Amino acid sequence: MLKATRRPGWFKISYDVAEDGRHVTVLAARDRTSFAFSAHAIPYIAVMVTRAEFALYCPRGIVANARRQSWRRWFAQTSAGTLELVRPSLLLQTWELRQDGRAIAVFEAQAHGGPLPHTATVPDYMPLHERLFLFSMVLTLWLRASPASIADQVISS
Repeated sequence: MLKATRRPGWFKISYDVAEDGRHVTVLAARDRTSFAFSAHAIPYIAVMVTRAEFALYCPRGIVANARRQSWRRWFAQTSAGTLELVRPSLLLQTWELRQDGRAIAVFEAQAHGGPLPHTATVPDYMPLHERLFLFSMVLTLWLRASPASIADQVISS
């Protein structure tokens, strides 16, 4: 299970990511729409390209992407195939990752930026950079839905 614990700080958003108690990487927000991280010493950037598209960049180019079908459903293309990211409840800050119609992973938010870690139960057979890409997608969606982000979007428009 991946756990992302937010590092203290007002202006720079970053998360320490651990798996089974050992540190894996740091997800460092470049802004509210992208995260930079490294997996196995390779740098990656997960970017919300538009409001309806995410992409995972590495030195070789784009290695995974996702497109929005509706505001509660995204489809991701990874080496594991086509995956569906679904928000099953409007009331909970939970997302499910589905493959062939069955849930294979769950992403859960804890206490909106509080000290508790966000968690992701993503299967180990997926490469680490793809698991982190999906986790950063969900973190981006949570950040963009936060009251501070909504106020910023209203002010800047």
